[in-house]
Amino acid sequence: YGRWPHVRATLAALADLGRERSVTVLPYVMSSQAFIAPDLFQHEAPIRIVHLDGDHSADAVALELGYFRRKLAGPALFILDDHDEHFPGVEQGLARSGEGLARILHERYDFPGYGIAGFSAWLHGASDD
Repeated sequence: YGRWPHVRATLAALADLGRERSVTVLPYVMSSQAFIAPDLFQHEAPIRIVHLDGDHSADAVALELGYFRRKLAGPALFILDDHDEHFPGVEQGLARSGEGLARILHERYDFPGYGIAGFSAWLHGASDD
């Protein structure tokens, strides 16, 4: 929380850059199973960032990683929210469907009233080699 001014400035700069570069944001606000089962992801443009912050069970994380990795045509960054001790399913899902992802960072921080929280970022390459 002590870094909120920096965070807000960064988010504002990213929003401006997104508008300038015509970045498409594709949020889905339903369970991953409801989204993935009918194969609702039908976007033609390249996707470069996938932020997963939903059901943090091992099954859901593995399903989401597998699905979006199959849909990506090139390099992309996966950001996994709540990758911490409160949600062991995130780590378990990564173990099941994260093969070949390169860890960029795994940060933990003190979240007041919650405890230690975490997130991680992983690079998905252009091929499965």
